[in-house]
Amino acid sequence: MRASGLGEDSPIKERTGTYVGVGIGGLASIENTSRILAEKGPNRITPYFIPATISNLAPDRCRCDTGSRDRA
Repeated sequence: MRASGLGEDSPIKERTGTYVGVGIGGLASIENTSRILAEKGPNRITPYFIPATISNLAPDRCRCDTGSRDRA
């Protein structure tokens, strides 16, 4: 953000959004975890499953850090 010249008092800050690409591990991972849940119950699912599949966490954190108004 510093290199772009978009500081706290930038006149175009109101029109600035955040775009961050993320990977969620693929649908195969979600399908496999769904199968484990159905067959073995919730205690067999890794605690990292939900954070790994919520793909808007990183972009939203960047939005908060940069003060961008639009949601990611």
